Amino acid sequence: MGIPPGSGAHKAPGHPPLHPFILTLFHSFTFEPSPELPLGESRLAQGAGRRVLIVDDEPGLAEMVCRGLAGSFEAEAASCAEEALGLLASGKTYSVVLSDQEMPGMTGTELLREIQREHPETVRMLFSGYGDVDTAIRGLHEGAIFRFLMKPSSLAETRAAIEAGVLRHRRKVTFRIKRERAQFAMEAAEGFTALLEERLDQAQYATVFALARLAEERDDCTGKHLERVSMFCRELSIGLADTGHFQDEITSRFVRDIERSAPLHDIGKVGIPDSILLKPGKLTEEEWAIMRTHPQIGAETIAAIMRTDPTASFLRMGYDVALCHHEMWDGSGYGQGLVGEEIPLSARILKVADCYDALTTWRPYKKRWTHEDAIAHVVKFGGSEFDPIVAATLRRMGDRLNCLRLSLSDDIHINLKTV
Repeated sequence: MGIPPGSGAHKAPGHPPLHPFILTLFHSFTFEPSPELPLGESRLAQGAGRRVLIVDDEPGLAEMVCRGLAGSFEAEAASCAEEALGLLASGKTYSVVLSDQEMPGMTGTELLREIQREHPETVRMLFSGYGDVDTAIRGLHEGAIFRFLMKPSSLAETRAAIEAGVLRHRRKVTFRIKRERAQFAMEAAEGFTALLEERLDQAQYATVFALARLAEERDDCTGKHLERVSMFCRELSIGLADTGHFQDEITSRFVRDIERSAPLHDIGKVGIPDSILLKPGKLTEEEWAIMRTHPQIGAETIAAIMRTDPTASFLRMGYDVALCHHEMWDGSGYGQGLVGEEIPLSARILKVADCYDALTTWRPYKKRWTHEDAIAHVVKFGGSEFDPIVAATLRRMGDRLNCLRLSLSDDIHINLKTV
């Protein structure tokens, strides 16, 4: 059955860096549908099946077309654009929508553009009279229309066009499913890779931390010194960022890395002889010269580990804190003789955290300072020994750090109310 003459043919015109394994998996999927792709229907997803919608305001015409398509397609009719959009909004899906151009209210091209926005997998076609050809061609070029049929149109021509539209719809659905599967595969592979990297990172950190602990055990700095300094560095970094300082440097990665790298600051002491490291009396000038090599030894130790995994960012920061944690803000420290902001920020934060912990902890050669006295000392030497901004942040965050210090105290019998 064709589209009969006098059915609107003379109406006035109206108005689209990964791991090699991941890349291989990613490229095994094709994303862009091609009309020429020789895929049989048996290999395509069904999508909306063979359900099509015919939209025409001329009384009985849409129903007549539907009857002519019966047996080949599951055809439904709508008498205007608004009714068609209502069917789509209700959750009904169609492989093809074939609409007349000239209708009261919304025109056919306007309807198909709306369907293109909201239901991009639905294939859109237009009935066009001779006076509507320019409008139809514009819609074709804009992508809103897949094909248009001239009125009058034979039943065979209409069926052939809709058959091509159904095939086009199935290809769209197939490629969308393949794209989603590829995206899922990529995300799963990335997650798996991240999990492996995290476990490798944790294993590597555990090994390096054990080495740092060994260095501390040889220097009377037993207990939870490394844990406390690590937490102090983390909190100071967050406090600095919260007040707007060093925002270009202090990222979430920086906070994570300084927490992990802080325990590595004295790792170089593994290379200092016991006769010097454990000497109860004052060191001679020659012995001090040897002691002052521990930052360089620590940096070289971490550099050797980094050669096995140069991607570990906490090791890169660990190199900085090991090499520079005895530098002074005014340049009077040792290691590299750096001044002010020449000293890496991580080392400046570590120096404040390490000093605060050393002052507030008992040592064989000194008594424990009070929290208040330790804070006052760091603030007093801010601008000479310490970065003044970091020192001021220690004072501002004193209560928070004191709570952490007490919770990680070496003395299990400590009376928290009296310290």
